[in-house]
Amino acid sequence: MAQMETTRDGTIEDGKIKLSTALWDTELEMPPRQDASEADQRDVNTPDKWIHRHPAMLRNTGAHPFNSEPPLKHLQEAGWITPPSLYVVRNHGAVPQLSWSEHRLKITGVPKPVDLNMDQLSSGEWGTIVSIPVTFICAGNRRKEQNLTKKTVGFDWGAGAVGNSVWTGVRLCDLLAAVGITCASKEHRYVHFEGPLGELPQGKTGSYGTSIDIGWALDRERDVLLAFKQNGELLTPDHGFPLRTLLPGCIGGRMIKWLTSMWVSDQPSENHYHYFDNRVLPPHVDADLAYAEGWWYKPEYIINHININSAMFEPRHNSFVKLDAPPKTVKVSGYAYTGGGQKIIRAEMSLDSGKSWEITELTRPEDEIAAARGTDKYWCWAWWETEVDIDSLASSEEICCRAFDSNQNTQPVQLTWTVMGMLNNPIYRIKIHRERGMLWFEHPTQGSMPGGWMTEDAGKFNDSFAVPATPGKTGVPPLRPVAAVWRGASAGTQAAKLTQAGKLVTSTEKWLTEGITMEEVKKHDSDKSCWFVVKGQVYDGTPYLEEHPGGASSMLLAAGIDASEDFEAVHSSRAWDMLKDYSIGPLRSTGNGSRGSFLAFLPGLFPWMSRSVLGLFSGFLSGFLRLLAAPVRALAGPAPFLDPRKTQQLCLSEKIVVNHDTRIFRFALPSASMRLGLPTGLHMTLKAKVDGKPAMRAYTPMTDDSTLGHVDLLVKVYFKGVHPNFPEGGKMSQHLDSMKIGDSIEVKGPIGEFVYKGKGHYTLRGKPRFCTEISMMAGGTGLTPCYQVLSAILRDPKDTTKVRLLYANRTPDDILARETLEELAAKHPDRFGLTFTVDKVSDPADVNVSPSAEKGRQWKGFVGFVHEEMTRASLFAAAENGICVMCGPPVMLDKACRPALKAMGFSDESIFCF
Repeated sequence: MAQMETTRDGTIEDGKIKLSTALWDTELEMPPRQDASEADQRDVNTPDKWIHRHPAMLRNTGAHPFNSEPPLKHLQEAGWITPPSLYVVRNHGAVPQLSWSEHRLKITGVPKPVDLNMDQLSSGEWGTIVSIPVTFICAGNRRKEQNLTKKTVGFDWGAGAVGNSVWTGVRLCDLLAAVGITCASKEHRYVHFEGPLGELPQGKTGSYGTSIDIGWALDRERDVLLAFKQNGELLTPDHGFPLRTLLPGCIGGRMIKWLTSMWVSDQPSENHYHYFDNRVLPPHVDADLAYAEGWWYKPEYIINHININSAMFEPRHNSFVKLDAPPKTVKVSGYAYTGGGQKIIRAEMSLDSGKSWEITELTRPEDEIAAARGTDKYWCWAWWETEVDIDSLASSEEICCRAFDSNQNTQPVQLTWTVMGMLNNPIYRIKIHRERGMLWFEHPTQGSMPGGWMTEDAGKFNDSFAVPATPGKTGVPPLRPVAAVWRGASAGTQAAKLTQAGKLVTSTEKWLTEGITMEEVKKHDSDKSCWFVVKGQVYDGTPYLEEHPGGASSMLLAAGIDASEDFEAVHSSRAWDMLKDYSIGPLRSTGNGSRGSFLAFLPGLFPWMSRSVLGLFSGFLSGFLRLLAAPVRALAGPAPFLDPRKTQQLCLSEKIVVNHDTRIFRFALPSASMRLGLPTGLHMTLKAKVDGKPAMRAYTPMTDDSTLGHVDLLVKVYFKGVHPNFPEGGKMSQHLDSMKIGDSIEVKGPIGEFVYKGKGHYTLRGKPRFCTEISMMAGGTGLTPCYQVLSAILRDPKDTTKVRLLYANRTPDDILARETLEELAAKHPDRFGLTFTVDKVSDPADVNVSPSAEKGRQWKGFVGFVHEEMTRASLFAAAENGICVMCGPPVMLDKACRPALKAMGFSDESIFCF
């Protein structure tokens, strides 16, 4: 058996980690526990109702599963060692209920296979028992900043997805030696770790697993542990009780909780989560391209080590300083961490957006521990702080911070978007606002909470959560040496700015000085050249068309026009920052000439005419043209209402309550003989002022384009205070619900890229195509575009196209238009197949079987998240003339639907998301 290392590893006594060695003596006190006394009310209806969790933890994915981070205030106040109850948690599903006495670790693929219980693992007979402090993060820390730039495939995290605790466990290298592995060989190249089988919805085994190189596992300096204690106490359920892996310097996603199996082989892990989680792909790779070109499987993009990062605790978000009686200084503090055993060597602060940097005071308790252990490896975060005088803050727009490690790595100035949004680490910025006789401070985001200068609530001071900023401890700002000064670049006569796509947008000196006329802007209204105006500035968006998150078609709605209101309604502050890269000059005011009509040129053509004569002639000509156009319109059939160039008004004529949170809003068209003008498959946008700010949302009507006189929208209302992740609810859906009969709303369209023409013919991004089978996948209100295509097919008896729909909802009661869909399926059994799946039914015992009673019905659908077996049973097989269209929550489409379709053999060209 392994020999104890008395000169290397700490022990925990009397609430302290103690290291007494031939090199050094030191100790570190454990923090007090902050466990909850009872289960949180948010857990009582989940499988985790038996777990007691800290009520302050922010839940980033709702009540379940538990994916949570502490508010930065709680994280800081807990201290350098983080209590388990305030440590970041990443759970993919329910927490398994395991016991110390019954749990076992099975080790195979080694010369001496064993099956060990927890008493054996913790006895010291199978390896050295180690207690060391280690920081690790969720790789999604600060991901919300990425999502507000462009949506990733992951959910939001703030800057609190990090913690630092003392972990106790057995050394992996000792355990491997005990089972006969002391060096690498052809047969022994990777060590695999896996949690309980069947606990998760994805992957062949339904387990979370990964692997590391055998050299890493055997390296004593890497301090890899199989841990069973955190801060001197047995692990809590959320943190892997009774056994987990601990890989210092690495992200949490490489550490397996509830460890049950370990084996050694010649190949790396093939676990679903090893490939499809914890990757940083190049910024041009989106989810579709990642699947199409196999980026998930490229080993060079896997994340193991933490990258360098820093953020600020203080000044806190929404904190303030009254200018009539301010403190002399304000405390600025934060954390910094890095990976791979490197050390944080300094943290810097800037008050001029990074032009110059000043060094802060660094606190690094790990110095004593590393010295006592006789190692150059650093596994823990560092904290830093300084104080800034009020005058300096009052004259600054923001506070920035960055860190450096012992490899001289530092943080980038700008965010680089990636499809998973992981390892986001640009310079952290707190905005400073001066208003209402005070300075107040705004962080970029607040995790799952509202607020932040990158969000739609940017610049809003919240009196309900306001706290005074912490004064500096001395009241005297330190004499900080300037770390760097950036002098800026000289401007030439031609301004060229590099866009994210690597293309140049060029502006001539004449445009910059004289401005651009609206007549010139109107000429650029296509995908060949897409110009638009926002707040008196002209932008060339052509290079960004392919990258626009809403697709090129939605961007082309703004081509050649003033899009100020539309842009303000839907874009974040990050988008406003990006807009600067596409500016080509100011809009030149041209008075009436901006109308660009024939009548506007009359004074130039006929200077001898008086103003009154011109007015009479203009009126006559306008009336004559209107009379001439009337019979032409009559021959063309019912007039379409929508005009992609115009924002128009529709009046609410009827409101139908479907259920507790679903409504049908009927809007009257201007005349009873008018049609909407929305081809099947496209959608339109609704725009309104909500709380004084513009809001915009895309909708697909339930009515088709043959309907005259009105349009029906089926809308799920997201009420305020219902969903913990969205405490304010849905702005547009609540606004629609608040409308009275006769109220009007602005609409614009059509937009979209898929148009169903009939009898299997459709266009995708303008290119004609044909199909004989359409598979559909919808989630919640994502049914509406699918329903529009489905009803168009079934209305035409000559259309032989076959359709199968897989429709997902939370519960059977949430299924929209259920009776209508079931009637269509019964009426057209040879043309339309219908399958439902729900997250849960009323009786939890019926999760894997049917029937279950739902309001007198027998539930015959699936229960659970969408997976490959479900799609194979519900949809058409992949075929040359088969396609799949889908609409629903992005996480459902990206994490469940698309992988299942790819496994069935569907190509990227045959899959379309509305």
